[in-house]
Amino acid sequence: MNSPISVRKARLKDVTEILGMWKVFMESHDKTVVDRNPSLKPYCEHLSDASEKFRIYAKRCIHSKNAVIFLAENKDGILGYCLCIIKKNIPIFKVKLLGHIGDLYVEKKYRNQGISSMLINEAFEWFKSKNIKHTSIMVSPENPKAHKIYGKWGFADYHIDMRRKI
Repeated sequence: MNSPISVRKARLKDVTEILGMWKVFMESHDKTVVDRNPSLKPYCEHLSDASEKFRIYAKRCIHSKNAVIFLAENKDGILGYCLCIIKKNIPIFKVKLLGHIGDLYVEKKYRNQGISSMLINEAFEWFKSKNIKHTSIMVSPENPKAHKIYGKWGFADYHIDMRRKI
């Protein structure tokens, strides 16, 4: 029998484990995107020190009043994470602030158990506690599974970011 899953805010001592999941997340994401559309490879290439930069960023998020990382865990350990930040919108819009889901990742063997929904619901509650009424999440068109899940959670397509080399 699976042990109960809980969601909590990340602490500094969790950063190394979050970084490990982030690496797997990036490898999987980049492979999915590039396999489906090789012209996107340049946009998936990381700096040589990307891991260290993400470690610093994760620490900043943990300390920030405008960011949080939620962890899903059970007795086996951390199963996934959700990185949330509050962003200023472009100043021409009535919606001034957006709650943004930067990363959402669940370990492969724990998928399809509602864990990502638990994480996203915790994110929504956190945004509400910060008086944020609108949220955003980005998804690659090369990842239709994630797109479908985000649609189930009430996200609607807003725009498509297109890129080309010149």
